[in-house]
Amino acid sequence: MHAMQMKGFEDAVMTLKDGGLRMKMIDITEMFSYRRDGHPGPYRCLDSNKPKEGPKAQDCLHWCMPGAVDTWNEILAEIIRREYNGLR
Repeated sequence: MHAMQMKGFEDAVMTLKDGGLRMKMIDITEMFSYRRDGHPGPYRCLDSNKPKEGPKAQDCLHWCMPGAVDTWNEILAEIIRREYNGLR
């Protein structure tokens, strides 16, 4: 799946390049593959050792505290900062 996404992005870059447009991608696949538990609420992976009945677990550690999405924002802000400083 990742290879198909990368190929699609590369094709889009080549298509837009002719029109003078630039694109960048933040490939976070490997970086966040270590955070399989980072999905908040009932959509995250539940512990298979716990009983399935009862209320769904809430994941306040990743929902209430800075997590994966906050890290994406930090990475994006740094990319924008570097681009801006490079254009001066």
